[in-house]
Amino acid sequence: MRKKTRRHFQKLQHWARQWKTNRSAMLANLGALIASRKALKAQKVSRVGVVLQSLPEAFPASQSKQLMGEALRLAGAEPTAARLKRLRVYAVRYGFLSYNKVTKCWHKAP
Repeated sequence: MRKKTRRHFQKLQHWARQWKTNRSAMLANLGALIASRKALKAQKVSRVGVVLQSLPEAFPASQSKQLMGEALRLAGAEPTAARLKRLRVYAVRYGFLSYNKVTKCWHKAP
């Protein structure tokens, strides 16, 4: 067996043993991890909401990059292509924006 594969199985056995012997400590650690992830998500949601406040209620898709870039500049961030895409993806994922295919416009959620 390769060294990397053996080490992988050793780690699996170690953590399985820890869950059996130190269950309360493992649960406490898991609870802390879940709480920190929830706080991180809430922070992301609030940041996206703050950026999208400066956008109009509805805007055409052809102007979305320009308007979102200006909104990012107002929030103090440099609007790179990756950041613009992430902003749009997060805004749709968190329910802040929706796209209407008929009018080809983005609409902010009420």
